[in-house]
Amino acid sequence: MSERVAVLAKRLIDDPEEAALWIEIRALVADEQLQLAWHLKDLCLASWTTEPTRAKEAVAALERLESACLRELSREVIALKQWSEAIAKLASGEFEDALAQVDAAAEFFDETGRRHTAAKIRNPKVIALAQLGRTAESEVCARAIRDVFVREKDYRSAGKVELNLGSLLLQQDRFNDAAELYRHASVRFARVGDIEHSILADIGLGDALTDAFAFEGALRAYERARQRAENRGLSAISTHVKQSLGLLESFRGNPHLALRWLELARRDYEATDEERLRVECERDLADAHLSVGLFPESIRLYERIIADLERVGSKFEQSWARLHLGYALKGTGQRKQAAQIAMVAALDFSALGGRIGASRAWLLQAEIAFDEGDAAQAENSLANARNVFAGEPPQLLERTTDFFNARIAIVRGEVDAAEQTLLSLLARIDSGTENALRGDCFERLGWIAESRGDLSLAIDQYRHAASSIEAQCAMLQSEEMQTSFRAQRQRAFERLVSVIAQTGDVSATLNAMERGRASAFPTKDSTSAEIKQYERTQAIKAQLNWAYRRFSKDVENDEETGVINYKIRALESELLEHHRRATFTTDGGRDEPFIRAEIDIAELQRKLGNHDVFVEFFCVDDDVFSVAITRTQATIRRRASAAIADRVRQIRFQLEALRGSASHFGNHQSTLLARARRRLAELGHLLFEPIAPLLTDKSRLRLVAHASLHYVPFAALELDGRPLVDSFEIVMLSSARSLLVDSEKGEGAATRDAVDSRRALLVGSSHGSLAHVSQEIDALADLFPDSDRCLDESATIDRVTRVMPAARIIHLACHGQFRADSPYFSALHFADGAITVHDIGEMRLVADLVTLSACETGLSQLSPGDELLGLTRAFLRAGAKTIVNSLWAVDDAVTASLMTHFYRGIAQGATVAAALRSAQLAIRAQHTHPYYWAGFSITGSP
Repeated sequence: MSERVAVLAKRLIDDPEEAALWIEIRALVADEQLQLAWHLKDLCLASWTTEPTRAKEAVAALERLESACLRELSREVIALKQWSEAIAKLASGEFEDALAQVDAAAEFFDETGRRHTAAKIRNPKVIALAQLGRTAESEVCARAIRDVFVREKDYRSAGKVELNLGSLLLQQDRFNDAAELYRHASVRFARVGDIEHSILADIGLGDALTDAFAFEGALRAYERARQRAENRGLSAISTHVKQSLGLLESFRGNPHLALRWLELARRDYEATDEERLRVECERDLADAHLSVGLFPESIRLYERIIADLERVGSKFEQSWARLHLGYALKGTGQRKQAAQIAMVAALDFSALGGRIGASRAWLLQAEIAFDEGDAAQAENSLANARNVFAGEPPQLLERTTDFFNARIAIVRGEVDAAEQTLLSLLARIDSGTENALRGDCFERLGWIAESRGDLSLAIDQYRHAASSIEAQCAMLQSEEMQTSFRAQRQRAFERLVSVIAQTGDVSATLNAMERGRASAFPTKDSTSAEIKQYERTQAIKAQLNWAYRRFSKDVENDEETGVINYKIRALESELLEHHRRATFTTDGGRDEPFIRAEIDIAELQRKLGNHDVFVEFFCVDDDVFSVAITRTQATIRRRASAAIADRVRQIRFQLEALRGSASHFGNHQSTLLARARRRLAELGHLLFEPIAPLLTDKSRLRLVAHASLHYVPFAALELDGRPLVDSFEIVMLSSARSLLVDSEKGEGAATRDAVDSRRALLVGSSHGSLAHVSQEIDALADLFPDSDRCLDESATIDRVTRVMPAARIIHLACHGQFRADSPYFSALHFADGAITVHDIGEMRLVADLVTLSACETGLSQLSPGDELLGLTRAFLRAGAKTIVNSLWAVDDAVTASLMTHFYRGIAQGATVAAALRSAQLAIRAQHTHPYYWAGFSITGSP
């Protein structure tokens, strides 16, 4: 095109009334007039999305040019004008009018033999027909256009048509057809050197194969696309692939990899201010949270993301976020709200043509109805989920509905039919990725076998279920995710213990109990380096410590705390999310399956001293099972209808009645003591009377608690009218396995050599109105003259955490707070803030003894799976050997005296267990109520 023609086109748009302009146009030869018309068309098409006013002016210029150009050119100019107007109507949503203009324009070029140009004109027709819901016509049109481009050897244009048609078919759930088109497009673009579009075709291929459940092929397509994009510096495309890989791994049942890819993609989007893409990636991350059962966290994320998606106008993604919010609400027991959201989501997806989404919404309604006990309504909703697909539903939906049908059949008593459905389903499940569904199927098959009295088969099925769940847990990056995932599937482990115990096999029962403890799972190393690289994380911690101090001052001054408490919760939620996301970017998976070695009873017995009794408890429904082991004997006992949780609540009510008001009870203390002892005797008899013969001539109990038994002061439990502390040193263990890995062997393992009193850290903070802390620290400093002493204002977070890693004894006399609502923020409070469970988890300690002389430091959040999330566990995971902690808000003055007795024994060479027992007996002689003397326990080595 000549420069003269470009100038005339600009003048024709800017000043069409100029008389000299029309003289020049009429003086043009035919080729130049035609060039002018084509140039105006190109300007129009290039301007519709960026400068629509300019585009309209170009259309008006074409209309004027029609009357001025040579007669033999007018029909072509009209066709170019119609082409431009078609694009304009597409942009404004006038699809029917756009179709008419496209056909009129393309007809001229067909008649003149220029079929390639006619095909380019008809290309937008594919979009218009699809928008009008005439998808079959759209597909026919696209294939015809593609064939013209191929005949004309315009492989780039043919590939673009195949890209668009692949996306159209993908929306119709025609995954295999879409995949074939993407394959052709990738090859065509590669042939003409258009690498960027070739990579996009590979991404489309990965999307189609993912939706078709051809996961291995999808993984190859995505990896090929990612490597090509990164080699050519196409960062935006590389980020898109990371997000796609995250979704794929989520489908494959690999949440650890899904979270990693999605978090990497989210960071990329955040760095480039791609808000819409970032928000959609946030939604995918929330889905991954949901997949491992982090329900409260998912709800917070979805509520924020739905609002963000509304702002950026992503309706389809918003519908998915709303649906998954429904699943998260169901997971927290908010079924009514979940059902309402499911109905709205079903309507939204139906309007948008999203069949998979609509089916999932109906399936959610079915699950809610089932949980409410309405099997008939569940079946109706399940039928609706299937009916959304006129033909065969996608694999994932089919498998999910098959499993749900089996559950309904079990409820209806159709056990044989349920069994056949489950066995058929297992045959179709990928044993390498779909661990969650495999575990669910085996757990139901175990129940069926158990109901028929076939205990051997039931044990096999429950073991398969446990192995599948363990395989999934082992791939998750954090203890939090493992716990949440296990919490949904604990039933398989409970039934395994119950059924094996009926066989009388002590070794098998103990190993089943161990499998039932989530703490037995390996957890990945701390990612503190990754976490600390974020300046925002450190800023949140600083704000949080300020908020903690402000909250404490408000409490002490009896001022309103609502606003600051809300601020604390918000900051904690934000910080916890930063911690999670830091773990996501690590490689959390395992190349080999997780296999736990069986515990050898004989080896365990060799670890016990002659005067030791090891007892592991396990609660299943209203039954409590116990395995008791000495050096020479091993036995299983079961107490039915134990109602352990109720008994523990009654005991704690009696014990904590004196909390903060003991002096007010006066003469009533003897009555309170009698009531407490009665409850303690009832539970002591229930737990220990069955194993009483093994307790003869024994002096030390090593106990593994379970469920609500973790909250029991075992020293105060009574047997034959006497508290256990009268006869036994008592040590709590996290599991039998923890005893096996302990480096000490035999009787009297924890001697003075194991507690190096020369390197003691004594920390006291009267923060929280602990008036006797200074007295406590002064008394201990006399026992350990070479200790590091941090008291009140000198007890800062920085100083304490700097000294703590090298200390062999760590004594922390401060205010401790157990947070049942957020156990990861259970904390110890110092002069300038708090250290939390998360902070402790980042430390590496060598301490032989950590004493938490603070309120409620032994309490932990108890989740299904017997996972305890609290300060005690945090110190053990950080490397401390033995922890002494409190089970309730202990009396400040009495605690100071107890600790003096306790450390005097340590300084004189007593074991930790012996020293604590001696201290408790000394305090009991002065204060008989267990509230005063039984509040501390030992966890770890004795």
